[in-house]
Amino acid sequence: MSKIELSKKERLSLVLQLRTLQKLSEEEYEKEEYENLITALLHGYTLHYNDLFNEFYEEELSIDECRYVLDILEMYRGIIFSYLELNRNGAIKSLTNTDVFFPGFDGNDDKESSFMGYSKYFVRDLGRYDEIRDRTHDDFNSHMKMCDKYNRMLQKWNSFDPMVRYRMKEERIKELLNA
Repeated sequence: MSKIELSKKERLSLVLQLRTLQKLSEEEYEKEEYENLITALLHGYTLHYNDLFNEFYEEELSIDECRYVLDILEMYRGIIFSYLELNRNGAIKSLTNTDVFFPGFDGNDDKESSFMGYSKYFVRDLGRYDEIRDRTHDDFNSHMKMCDKYNRMLQKWNSFDPMVRYRMKEERIKELLNA
């Protein structure tokens, strides 16, 4: 994490905010954490200014990175919608609900972890893509790197006629999933 520089005025403002949070907190461990942050700010212990950001799990995602995740989610929407339609019509030969499950992203990789957090936020917190919410891990953690596979899948997905992306045949779904 980069060095954080704060003016005395900014430090004072943060101290006052932290004191307020400390008083409102009912948890002893939180009160102690706030006290430690207050001490670091009051005494100018710059090494510990980063502790203010311990709850920030990821670096910022660019607009393009957010769109990348949304493209993947949209592709899985197409896969799932196509599968459900085929299943309703009794046209499924070998695919299962598990096959069209959205794997998520690798929680152990810095970049994929950010993508994992964003997909979870978009689907769970914002309430979008219900069909994916019902067909993924609760934490959206694939436990293995997925971006290379998603890139190959997206390349195929983008080559498909947009009019049939949400009404793919079983073989087309398999082709996409096996990219």
